[in-house]
Amino acid sequence: MPLSVEKQAVAHNHKCGFVAIVGLPNAGKSTLMNRYLEEKVSIVTPKPQTTRANVTSILSSGNYQIIFIDTPGILRPRYKMQEVMASFIRSAINESDVVLFMIDADKFKTQLSPSIVKLANEIKTKKVVIALNKVDIVKKLKLLEMIQNISELFHGAEVFPVSALKGDGTDELFNAVLEYLPAENKLYPDDIISTQPERFFVAEIIREALFLTMSKEIPYSSAVVIDDFKDPQRGLLEPPQRGLLEPPEGDVNPPPKRDVKKTPEGDVNPPSKREVKKPKYVIHASILVEKKSQKPIVIGKNGRTIKEIGTKARLGMEEFLGGGVYLDLHVKVRKDWRNKDVFLREIGLYPRRNY
Repeated sequence: MPLSVEKQAVAHNHKCGFVAIVGLPNAGKSTLMNRYLEEKVSIVTPKPQTTRANVTSILSSGNYQIIFIDTPGILRPRYKMQEVMASFIRSAINESDVVLFMIDADKFKTQLSPSIVKLANEIKTKKVVIALNKVDIVKKLKLLEMIQNISELFHGAEVFPVSALKGDGTDELFNAVLEYLPAENKLYPDDIISTQPERFFVAEIIREALFLTMSKEIPYSSAVVIDDFKDPQRGLLEPPQRGLLEPPEGDVNPPPKRDVKKTPEGDVNPPSKREVKKPKYVIHASILVEKKSQKPIVIGKNGRTIKEIGTKARLGMEEFLGGGVYLDLHVKVRKDWRNKDVFLREIGLYPRRNY
């Protein structure tokens, strides 16, 4: 008689399960996940509260498959969007086999906030592993006290000092997480690294460029909508025609390749030697802002700021998609969008109700 699926998994010592990466904003959750995947799946910026939705990534090997869920930072919701973000965290915890809780050692005192204490009690029935991150910038004498306090708070959970950025201690942390996973067969093919569509990652790349370019409150009160996303091989072969006198506010694409002919003597304007990628992906996107006064700030004088955002985003997209990108970027005003369901749904933020 053939073995059942469960017994086959045990017999081959194969493990598979979901790992929710949880913590306060800017604790290093996305950095850690990107390190394990060896791919830039979650956007990373020096600013907190960059992640707004759960980002699922899949790490497959011969004897394991780990589905990581990178969650938004834990915070007290101040508007509708943050309530939706909080629902994502709860959903990820409920769906997970292991909770990987990240704590910023450099901000240890603020990390043990009432919300963390409450959550520690709520997840005490789960398998929990603690990553004490950024230990490379903290004095070692303080680490033992931190580890003891954290272990007591999380009911004896293992605590691993790590540096997600440099990789210190991440192997030991990974092995501990793997040990807790159940014996199961793979849920996804080996070549799948995420369940999110390309449109999601394209929007995230634009948002990352926005965070890296803008300062103060603008990145937090903005969002990105992908209006159109097409591969020319699937239908859209040419980008829209443009007027020459008034380029669009988001014109961030390289000029067409110049015909190379024999250059006459004395020509002081020889053809550019730069090889320009032929556009493959044609992407139309909008940056949403809450106030009319924010729109000219994002566009910038003579469109310089939005061009900088768009250029960074386009280069990131070309690396991610592996082909040329034609990006058309605009700014739209959506008053109080963070508190309105219709706009939250437009950017793909749907509240999770299973908690």
